[in-house]
Amino acid sequence: MADVWQRALLLGSFLMVGVLGMPPASHAASKVERVVSPGGIEAYLIREPSIPFLSLALHFRGGSAMDPAGKEGLAYMVSGLLDEGAGELDSQAFRTELEDRAIRLSFDVGRDAFTGQLKTLTTERERAFELLRLALSEPRFDAEPVERIRHQIQAELRRRAEDPDYVVSRTWFETAFPDHPYGRPVQGTAASLAKVTTDDLRQFVRNRLAKDNLVVGVAGDVTAAELGPLLDHAFGDLAATSVPVDLARAKPAAQGETVVVCRSISRRPSRPPRARPWSCARTCRRAGCCSVRRASPGTTPTSTPPTSPTTSWAAAASARA
Repeated sequence: MADVWQRALLLGSFLMVGVLGMPPASHAASKVERVVSPGGIEAYLIREPSIPFLSLALHFRGGSAMDPAGKEGLAYMVSGLLDEGAGELDSQAFRTELEDRAIRLSFDVGRDAFTGQLKTLTTERERAFELLRLALSEPRFDAEPVERIRHQIQAELRRRAEDPDYVVSRTWFETAFPDHPYGRPVQGTAASLAKVTTDDLRQFVRNRLAKDNLVVGVAGDVTAAELGPLLDHAFGDLAATSVPVDLARAKPAAQGETVVVCRSISRRPSRPPRARPWSCARTCRRAGCCSVRRASPGTTPTSTPPTSPTTSWAAAASARA
């Protein structure tokens, strides 16, 4: 049932992308074809020959929730490094190849899935699928891009640590799933990212990016007969099966609890303190549904005197089962 549901979600989102990219007259005629390549790779195709363009979405089941304990952010690092050099192409050469041919290739990760997107003109599709193959099957993970991407993520985490939206989201997941991998941040922490090694990155690719947990959707100027060999070329080198990971069923632990997180933020010297203190509060009234508001003066936890050079904001999250 989970397999069918994940395929339905991917297909539904991909259908929306495909239909939105088509001329209005073709919407009613849109047809989804199930394509199975000679090598057994399955994909869902929306053909649109009037536009010399092809878009591919891929979905590997299993995301950041499967990161090893203490190395949270591993999957997120991999998503940022697959297009930073592969095969004989180092980071600069790989990126130059993409840009010169107007090919867009990107990867992302959530708690339950590792995803990717490929967009290319029809005239460049063979090379685009070759670059996709290299990224998935022969990533280099050279020292320079690994450290660069690691530091970029760590810098982003430092910035987001003062963002109420990020803090309340992280607080909600930590509160709702305190003893489950869902409670861990997708991007990891500065400390956990520092522990990720090149061997960890390579092991993730070997263990998680496999044919048995892959779902593919394609839309654009390509026939089913043409797509089959392209699928085999791009995904044929992947492992047949992924390494099983025992992930317990997730069940929210909190029962309507409200959690308030306070931060002290220094004002810039050029700005005089406000006449009254402010707090920025974010309250979840039901699981995962949040609103942002500014608390009125005197509302807890606002307690900083008006003349203080600092002010405080609070992020409040309520998690319900």
